[in-house]
Amino acid sequence: MEFKRDPFLLPLCSCGGATRLSHVEPHAIDPRKTLRTYLCQACGSTETHSVLKRPLEQVAGGRRVAR
Repeated sequence: MEFKRDPFLLPLCSCGGATRLSHVEPHAIDPRKTLRTYLCQACGSTETHSVLKRPLEQVAGGRRVAR
């Protein structure tokens, strides 16, 4: 399932229940993405979303700079 919202907001389950992030793993095909699995607190079902990784930061002159 492609993640359409802000990937840092927790999605709602299809039952309407709140979810929590269960685990994060690398995407099997696309190295630019991760797979985030959410567990519903109401019904116990899980949903997995494909999410683009954040850009890496580099340290330049003692401060962090986003690429």
